[in-house]
Amino acid sequence: MTTHWKAARPRDTHWREASCREVGCQQYLNGWQTVLPVNDSANALYIRRSGLGFREESEGQLIRFIFEPGQECFKGRAGEHRTPVERDPILWRDNLVMAPLEWLDSMNDDLYQIRARN
Repeated sequence: MTTHWKAARPRDTHWREASCREVGCQQYLNGWQTVLPVNDSANALYIRRSGLGFREESEGQLIRFIFEPGQECFKGRAGEHRTPVERDPILWRDNLVMAPLEWLDSMNDDLYQIRARN
């Protein structure tokens, strides 16, 4: 029978929202571009009303929005950037949650037994 080992940091309890600056977002550091078809008026209007600094260029059937560095990107503004909180991961052996030392000891025993069989 196979034993399944898992160490995880669930998104809802072990991570928090973070700013672009905190996570080193490349769009925050370098700026970015968003290209839309000219008929995508809803997204173009959203960008124009966003309060972000950008240049707008029109290229035939496309509109290019060129955003300046140093401002929250759309993911950052939506709370999608995450950073870990100071919390130990949750450790499982199969479906059993274990304390860190118990998990490590049990895993070592399991690996020793596997090695002894080979």
